[in-house]
Amino acid sequence: MDEFIDNILQAKGFMAALQVAKLNTQGELYLTGEIVVQSLARALYDQPMSISTRYHFITAAITEKGNLPCDWRYDNCDRSIAIHSNTRLPPDYFKDVMTSRYCVNDSSGIHVTLTELCAVHPINAGGLEPKIANYLQTAALNIDALVLDVQNEKLWGEPGKAALLDKRVEVNNLSHLIYKAFLARIEPRKYIEAHAMILGFNHSPVI
Repeated sequence: MDEFIDNILQAKGFMAALQVAKLNTQGELYLTGEIVVQSLARALYDQPMSISTRYHFITAAITEKGNLPCDWRYDNCDRSIAIHSNTRLPPDYFKDVMTSRYCVNDSSGIHVTLTELCAVHPINAGGLEPKIANYLQTAALNIDALVLDVQNEKLWGEPGKAALLDKRVEVNNLSHLIYKAFLARIEPRKYIEAHAMILGFNHSPVI
């Protein structure tokens, strides 16, 4: 699987997003989310797929004072949407949001989200050690349990690798899946189905 890492590194805007991430973080740095899974799926199966320009980095620490290239800006749109949503959000949701940093490049449409490991919901809510192993173990779906260690250019997450090879989306952590589906305002089964459909994968039986 590691032989396909170049497909992530060559994704649109990756180097610019990585520069922003490095300017605003300290310590371990991992790329996660749609960009990782979609890039690898397209490389493995040579299937046409729109690749996201939203980069989500998990880090040991966000710097107290951020720094951005001149064509970037900080953005709180995610927090504004959450605040004005009619959905009743869990009490600790705003703590998660407040310990993230959002960066946008309007001309290229690239978005970067930075989140500290200690603020990831299941780690924070469960009082777990802020380690990447706990992030992978508590990821909602098996395809979410996959990250790129950008410092060492290495993929971590056996559930995510297996999901790609088996072309199957399954529950990895039920409680986190329910939480994510709640935030998305859809049923857990629809959350699974939607992610499987984007990739053209099968999915686990409806829960």
